[in-house]
Amino acid sequence: MKTFFYNRTAYSLKLPNMTVPQCFVELDDYFDTLFKTTTDLAREVITLAENLCCRLADIELFVRYIAEAGKESNAFQAAILIGTFLVAYFNACKSLLDAGAITLARIYNLNLKNKEMDFSKAVF
Repeated sequence: MKTFFYNRTAYSLKLPNMTVPQCFVELDDYFDTLFKTTTDLAREVITLAENLCCRLADIELFVRYIAEAGKESNAFQAAILIGTFLVAYFNACKSLLDAGAITLARIYNLNLKNKEMDFSKAVF
């Protein structure tokens, strides 16, 4: 069952130089061999994969926005845009780390509470 989970991310925008990383395409190919129907397990692992892919796509998108803002002819406007996009970029980076922690906690059944699924938590 092909899921095309990466098409529910910023990668679906089909922007130049922003393509779905091969690891996600290969993961979807693996899901195709693993899941023939939608089950609770299938939904959970597909959701985890989609979350990771989505966060990485967000990061790539903000990198693009920062680069474009740097080309702005008005230096003041460029500084404002870059500052705003940097905040979003760093939030997206933190979100990717959170998605990774959640994915690991669920895959390895670590039985952590939602607030404990974070690389910065000692219990993790």
